[in-house]
Amino acid sequence: MWHCYRTLLALRRQYPVLGVEGKRRLAVRADGDQVLTVLRRDPGGATALGALNFSREPQSITLKLPSGPWRRVLDTGEERFGGPGPRTPALFSVARSDRTRLDVGPFHAAIFLRTDAVPVEAGTTLETI
Repeated sequence: MWHCYRTLLALRRQYPVLGVEGKRRLAVRADGDQVLTVLRRDPGGATALGALNFSREPQSITLKLPSGPWRRVLDTGEERFGGPGPRTPALFSVARSDRTRLDVGPFHAAIFLRTDAVPVEAGTTLETI
């Protein structure tokens, strides 16, 4: 748990959209009492998505996202945090603000950033979902 917390703090320092300034442009959506999604934009144009699953079962969420490539920067199901592995894609691309489906593991949270805010390594293939 401590490692995950330290990672969250480091991400907040590295990406301003995850900090206090990012709260000014915030869209929150709850799907019942099981899933919460948060979309944040900072004044510089960076965009972040947080998806939180509060249930014992994996959840699929469908939402409209800004177009472009997205990169997962954290999934609490990752092995480095003691989890079984992430259910969310490491990279994905959204075309023309289409609806996008993400699968989030039980009691997991994931954070994604549009890759214009996060460098993507050369040769990386984006998954279209």
